[in-house]
Amino acid sequence: RSRRAPMHRATRATAARQEAHAAALLTELPADIAAYVLFHLDVLSLARLACTARKVQPLVEAALRMRAAEASAWTPASLPSGELSFLPLLLRSDRRRSLPQQLISAGSWHSLFVDAEGQIYSCGVERSAGPDRRGLLGHGVLSDLAVGIPLPSPILALAGVKIRSVAAGNKHSLAVGWDGALFTWGRSADGQCGHGDVERKAVPTRVQQLAGVCVVAAAAGGYHSVVATDSGEVFTFGSGARGRIGHGDEKDRRVPSRVQAIGTRGCALAASPPP
Repeated sequence: RSRRAPMHRATRATAARQEAHAAALLTELPADIAAYVLFHLDVLSLARLACTARKVQPLVEAALRMRAAEASAWTPASLPSGELSFLPLLLRSDRRRSLPQQLISAGSWHSLFVDAEGQIYSCGVERSAGPDRRGLLGHGVLSDLAVGIPLPSPILALAGVKIRSVAAGNKHSLAVGWDGALFTWGRSADGQCGHGDVERKAVPTRVQQLAGVCVVAAAAGGYHSVVATDSGEVFTFGSGARGRIGHGDEKDRRVPSRVQAIGTRGCALAASPPP
């Protein structure tokens, strides 16, 4: 152990010297060229460079703003209370856009899949014992709810939309596009589809209330939904029973409502299934 510690310190010192040298070279370049070079680095490397030299921070900020603009993503227009710089906000936003994809999800009665091209598939049934679940699979009105779709089949309503993440709930589903659009379908008796009503949707329908933000992750519970945006905001909708949607009461929300207690730093998402 005593021999390894000096080796680790030497490795860190070498890395620090290399980062300092890279920062010095970048500051000698024209600002637009330096920002273009930084544009192609991963977010961790950008964060390290920003910590290495104060002079390179404006260049890192410019590169992050370029990346956000290319992705049609959120950029801060003013500093929130408690923040001293735009740079941490932009770094967190960039990191959220790099969140791992959720390419498979298993609900109570169905499953969702996303292939390498971003096409979404579903399979399962829309009726078994108990109430029917029309629209759960996203293929419109099926001729035989009990037979359903036994093999994964592409959801045609989302053809041409590249999907990054899916979430299968008990009786509803969510899909997040790479462009930040959120689509939901299935049962919405508690408002869990987020369209402002309790009407079920037989095909994926974009949640218009979130059209102005970039959604990066979603989770589906039994009777509610949770989504996060690239700005770090978290929205919930659906049944508020037992405080499950985080608004300090038990009221249902039929449209996405921001969870004020979380602020803008975001969180990892996991919604619980029904009991």
